[in-house]
Amino acid sequence: MLKMAMQSYGTNVVLDLVNVRGGFPTRNWQSGVFEFAEEISGQALTDKVLTREVACFACPIACGRGTEIKKGKYAGHKGEGPEYETVGTFGGMCYVSDMEAITMAGYLCNEYGLDTISAGSTERLGQRDRQADCGKINRTGSGRYYSGYMGLSEEVAF
Repeated sequence: MLKMAMQSYGTNVVLDLVNVRGGFPTRNWQSGVFEFAEEISGQALTDKVLTREVACFACPIACGRGTEIKKGKYAGHKGEGPEYETVGTFGGMCYVSDMEAITMAGYLCNEYGLDTISAGSTERLGQRDRQADCGKINRTGSGRYYSGYMGLSEEVAF
């Protein structure tokens, strides 16, 4: 059963379970519950950006995600992911519920050779320095967090 769930929704299938149990990284671990989890869940990823399932060499599970951003500022970008860790750090940790923004941040990290957990956590530290913005959920992808992590990923890489 887990294999089928992983094939259908990728590693992000565990997000709902972890969130309900209070263990999803939210606002730099100030909370373990992200109230907008359904917007970045495995089902949301499948509905919004999934184009195909991807398997690592000789892996029977095929939990990888081939994705494409279909709307918004970054429409047309294609790649793999995001995995659960990317959604956790660029989503709940940074308090962002925009799946396309999270996906693009993951693409940039992959392109620049950055670990998404480290990059997302670094972005959250940057948000802490901009306290006026902290706690504001970005639901449209047009706020500072969205453009913020695009710029931060590039700054860290170079």
